[in-house]
Amino acid sequence: MFRALAYILLGWLMIAMVGSLGHQFHITAVLPTTTIGLLIHVAFAPRRSPSTLGFGLVIAVVLGYLEDLHQGGPTGITSLAFGGAYIALYASSLRLSLTSWQSRLVVGFMFALGVDLLAGLGLLVLAEPLGLSRGAVMSGMKLVPWRALETALLVHPIWSMVEG
Repeated sequence: MFRALAYILLGWLMIAMVGSLGHQFHITAVLPTTTIGLLIHVAFAPRRSPSTLGFGLVIAVVLGYLEDLHQGGPTGITSLAFGGAYIALYASSLRLSLTSWQSRLVVGFMFALGVDLLAGLGLLVLAEPLGLSRGAVMSGMKLVPWRALETALLVHPIWSMVEG
């Protein structure tokens, strides 16, 4: 329980820090999703007691909810995307091992891409009820590969920070 709380608190601090730094330096482009690095660590990090699906899923949904609150978007879209993508991430962690920074980079890129595509799909499906333009959602989807790349480049430093 305390380990989950530590992941959530660290994720919340990173969400706030990235947003604050982006505002401070007047960065209007897409900012990376630092919590993805934490979720990859939850799923793949070797420990004395392996994580269960439920443990990581709770962390993923809570961090997705915090991302939703911070971004000001429709509440639940990122939570759902984080939850769905975490299930695939957990399943892959049962078969793969991340032993190098290159492998973390690849998994980070794929996971970030999956999260953003799931969130975009959710926004497309709910565009009319939420009063959003589908054209605007599609326009934003053009930035998904760049955001995934930014996020992937931060996975190894976040992993190293958490490992201590």
